[in-house]
Amino acid sequence: MHPRFGTRNFILPLSGGTYVEVVTTLDRPAADRAPFGQAVARRAAEGGGWLGWVVSVDDIAPVETRLGRTFAEGHTDAP
Repeated sequence: MHPRFGTRNFILPLSGGTYVEVVTTLDRPAADRAPFGQAVARRAAEGGGWLGWVVSVDDIAPVETRLGRTFAEGHTDAP
């Protein structure tokens, strides 16, 4: 679960530390306040489908500078 974003996730582990993550809204009021939750809710309302992809980096600062935006801190709560 991603409490800050009002979403929950399901993980399908693959090899080499990679995985597929399926995300849906869990708590609509929280999802309505968070940009990620809003994007997930909007995609779900459109029938679902591919939303995006994520990569891991050792230092996020240069990526933030290049994109002109900062990361959104969050965490996952295991059930």
